[in-house]
Amino acid sequence: MSCADDAMSGAKANYNHQPAHYLSVQSLWSINASWQFDVWFKHKSSVDSNITYGDGSKPYSAPEVTTVDVRLAWQKKPSWPKVELVI
Repeated sequence: MSCADDAMSGAKANYNHQPAHYLSVQSLWSINASWQFDVWFKHKSSVDSNITYGDGSKPYSAPEVTTVDVRLAWQKKPSWPKVELVI
């Protein structure tokens, strides 16, 4: 069983309206025995569709999203708790 080429709902529409680009780059750095520094960059391209519901909403529209996560960690000794700053 397959979906019609002009299907406007269901799995076919969901598949056809995915972001064109995903990017994820992560760096994990152990500076020394006590310090760690991590950076994670993520990007997803926008999605737009020509499908519009009666109320004017577009079911397959989403903006472009870019995020950067940063983590700095310090631990004096292995038996001590680790202190982390995550932004």
